[in-house]
Amino acid sequence: MTVESAEFIDELVPDNPPQSDLVNEGHLHLQVIKKSAKQSLPESNAPRMLIPKATSGSGNDYNLTIDPGPTTLLDGMVVYFTAHTTNTGKATLTVNALGPKDIRIGPVASQANDIVSGQSYEAVFDGAYWQLIRNGVYNAVTALNYAPMIDKGTVSGAVTIDWNQHDMQKLQMDGNVTLSFTDPSGPSNRLTLLIEPSGGPTGMTLDLPAGTFILNPGFVINQAADGADIIELTYDGQNYYARVFTNYRPS
Repeated sequence: MTVESAEFIDELVPDNPPQSDLVNEGHLHLQVIKKSAKQSLPESNAPRMLIPKATSGSGNDYNLTIDPGPTTLLDGMVVYFTAHTTNTGKATLTVNALGPKDIRIGPVASQANDIVSGQSYEAVFDGAYWQLIRNGVYNAVTALNYAPMIDKGTVSGAVTIDWNQHDMQKLQMDGNVTLSFTDPSGPSNRLTLLIEPSGGPTGMTLDLPAGTFILNPGFVINQAADGADIIELTYDGQNYYARVFTNYRPS
């Protein structure tokens, strides 16, 4: 038969080549298969599984066994798992007895209830930690969140924070600031805004978006040149809930 043509895996015909095909065309068929596999999985240089498997373990340690399994952990390796239990604190993931690695969400260690029993997750190995991505229950964490936090620079006036870009962002104030938010792709309890000292004028005000529930609404933005403020937010899919911690100072 004529050697089939395919650019991607789903274009391959499972019944080819037939038994009557010429033996000397075998290498051509293999080349088509390899080419379509590489184009369907570009830049795939680490193992990745597609179907979640249940974990096991005790406490906050999650063990995942893959068959066939990797012999080493590679940067960019992707695994899927269904949690056997809900974590109560910082968690670790061990794949095929290759050693426990901390589970993180961006730069932050996993915290209680980040992993919920019965839910499925994607985890990406970044060379040091397993970065957790929730399947179907995303908070603001996506692949973009593995980059350093977004720096909005020195600002004043109206400023928009897009939580889909990163769940940790920072800015410096050069005058009064009125914030607006672009909502993350789903509920999140990990939104953080760092207000760095800028040496701007005294008496600057920072207004959160209308409708934000603020635990300490009378907060005052830090005026010290060596201090900083942190705003932690939870988004429940409809409303924002904020806590403001002011005047962080070096010890």
